[in-house]
Amino acid sequence: MIVLISGLVVFLVMLLIDPFFGIFCLLGIALLDWIVYRMLTDVTVCYLCQSIYRGFPESPRQRGFYLGYEEKYKKLRQDWLEGVVEEQGKKA
Repeated sequence: MIVLISGLVVFLVMLLIDPFFGIFCLLGIALLDWIVYRMLTDVTVCYLCQSIYRGFPESPRQRGFYLGYEEKYKKLRQDWLEGVVEEQGKKA
């Protein structure tokens, strides 16, 4: 969404005002995007329960997202959630 809006704004600025000013606007938007990216921290998400963990130091054992693991844990997550729902139903 940000890319589309930025592209539209830059296009209109280049068309209506000045092409060079449009390029400067594009560079400014890219700088703003880079600043926001640097401010965001990495998170760790559990494949099984989808819990989000923030603020922990980076571990060399943890790698980036891998779709194969997501597919592997999807069935386990569904089974786990069904078990939790059944357990809650027995308590009620």
